[in-house]
Amino acid sequence: MPESVNSPVCFNQDSPRNVNGMEAPQQLSRQAIDEFKALYHEEIGQDISDDEAREIAFRLLRLFDTLLQPLPGNTSGRSGIQKGDC
Repeated sequence: MPESVNSPVCFNQDSPRNVNGMEAPQQLSRQAIDEFKALYHEEIGQDISDDEAREIAFRLLRLFDTLLQPLPGNTSGRSGIQKGDC
């Protein structure tokens, strides 16, 4: 598989994670919280509570949602990234 496919900057717009109009979840599953806490510990080296994990995860989801919004004056869709841009 080409490296750009796995790049955190490059994504496939056909992926269900990137559907236009998709809303951030209002709740996280136990599994999602546990996975986030494990990733946080692995990357940052600190343990966090469930409430901290939930808050940080929701902030990240809101950030990603903001980043995926269309640029002003852009009619090509979320973030203006087209297939093949990567």
